Amino acid sequence: MLNRITIGKYVYGNSIVHNWNPIIKLVCSLFYIASLFLFSNLYSMIFFVFLVIFLLFFSKISLKVYLKVVWQIRYILFFLILFNCLFGTSLSQNLVIILQLVCALLYSTVVLFTTPISDLTYAIMVLLSPLTIFRIPIPMISHMIGLALSFLSNMLVYTNQILKSLSARGMDYFHCSLMEKVKVWKLILNLLFAHSIQHADEIANTMEIRLYEIDSKRIIFRKFNFSYYDVILLIFHFIFFLL
Repeated sequence: MLNRITIGKYVYGNSIVHNWNPIIKLVCSLFYIASLFLFSNLYSMIFFVFLVIFLLFFSKISLKVYLKVVWQIRYILFFLILFNCLFGTSLSQNLVIILQLVCALLYSTVVLFTTPISDLTYAIMVLLSPLTIFRIPIPMISHMIGLALSFLSNMLVYTNQILKSLSARGMDYFHCSLMEKVKVWKLILNLLFAHSIQHADEIANTMEIRLYEIDSKRIIFRKFNFSYYDVILLIFHFIFFLL
């Protein structure tokens, strides 16, 4: 059941999108989402849709994976349409809102699928580095964000393992009553709490063995160079954001 949840997951590949600079991808995603919600015209949404399709095609990841991501928010889209119809919103405006949410979700999903958590953490640290003049611990904050993403992915995998083990022991979660489902999730939450403490303790021990100090200056052994395609992509998103 939880295999469909793709938060914090990275899909290995060697596509053009995978090889883009993580800083450029993060900046372009911010420009894209900001521009997306500034436009409320149905005709302007065509450009955003084609841009997302372009990224989906060149990421070389199966289209079924992206369709599963959109399918996860089907209830949100349904209630959003129902809520807008109750307040007399036009059909075209409903379509614009749906396209905005789906395009923003797919664009951010492409960035997460094609960027490792370590590279994404580095991009966040670089983009927020000007805030260090206000004595804000940006390296620590970015490192915590990276740990949270990897930690969330680990928790989802462990929860799926618990459900499979219960199914192997004769517990049919999908066809049981509501009270039995509440008992199952109570058990799952207890196991997740114990597992999260154990996993956090293992991470702390690993960091201590590697002599990691959160206050010391971090050294990046991998250099991210800006290619010709990165510059074109950044200029394209920036010009469209200004327009």
